[in-house]
Amino acid sequence: MKKLLLLAATVFVAMSANAQEVEDITPMAYDFGSKEVGILPIQEFLTGANQPVYFMQNSDKYNDGLFFVCGGQFANPAQSYAADLQAGVSIVDLGGTVGKVFCVNGMNSKINEALKEKFNVEVTLPQCTGPLNWFNFDWATDPQNTPTVNNKDVYNIRCRIVLNIYANNMSESNDLINHVYCMDDANNQRPAASQSTKGNNVSTGSTVAFDEYGDPLEVDGSLVWDPNKWLVMEWDANCAAADESAQFAPLRIKMEMNNGNLQEATMFIKEISFSKIENNEEPIVSEVKKSYETYEAAPSNYDAIKDIATGTIESSKMYNLNGMQVNPEDTQKGIFIQQKNGKMVKIAR
Repeated sequence: MKKLLLLAATVFVAMSANAQEVEDITPMAYDFGSKEVGILPIQEFLTGANQPVYFMQNSDKYNDGLFFVCGGQFANPAQSYAADLQAGVSIVDLGGTVGKVFCVNGMNSKINEALKEKFNVEVTLPQCTGPLNWFNFDWATDPQNTPTVNNKDVYNIRCRIVLNIYANNMSESNDLINHVYCMDDANNQRPAASQSTKGNNVSTGSTVAFDEYGDPLEVDGSLVWDPNKWLVMEWDANCAAADESAQFAPLRIKMEMNNGNLQEATMFIKEISFSKIENNEEPIVSEVKKSYETYEAAPSNYDAIKDIATGTIESSKMYNLNGMQVNPEDTQKGIFIQQKNGKMVKIAR
């Protein structure tokens, strides 16, 4: 995924019109198109809004990208929030030009019915198995390829997310993502106050369909989901690491989820990417710029999804609360999740 591009600065109207040299530094871990359909193990569950500083400074954890969750009660073995969330986090293939995407599917989402109505295909996507406590998705860069403050006068980091939202009740007034921004290994926002910048929320009505007159399409008073309409979010962060002596430093996208609204919604992410961009002494533009791209979904063309839906795939894969696969024969007492016929189920032992 590492390549050199010429990116017109017109992506951000506030930037210079001169072309800038950009290098893709996206970890391979976020290449969803290369992954197998099925459960996507969350690599770490951490209690609290942010990870301990020592956690981010441990370079051995990353392995070209680290996807982890911070939130309430996730490290408490008496709670099953981790298992409930992990059950609904997967790679699914929406076919067509969409292809494989990251998916988090709330426990009461009617996405399966929506896909059947739009594409005439029986689909059973992995689904969260219970209500969730508050949490954040975190997507870290590869520390070895991320510029640090030592390079801050040379480079910025451009972040890009491409996503689609389905909700039982699509609404511009209900957020699925409360805030999305960047933080460094010392839990500093990059740049400062990024959490409060304009445009860093995503509503459950972000990907509604429009009619021929440019108005939101409604059926029986409800907004209609458009599976081919993908929201693009782009913004710049400055280099990571509070300590200028650091030889490496990860930067991470922090995605504050609205756990209540997620219960009746599904989020698909087609792209999480990071690029190293020459800053040309320009100020950081942390405001999130939003646009749309069109990708044609065609899940009826994807045989593996149909196989899961009809129950022809039977899997004995079992995962612990850290999202790590375990041997069912070796597990002791505790709460685990297991994939059966395309659904994730909780198992208490």
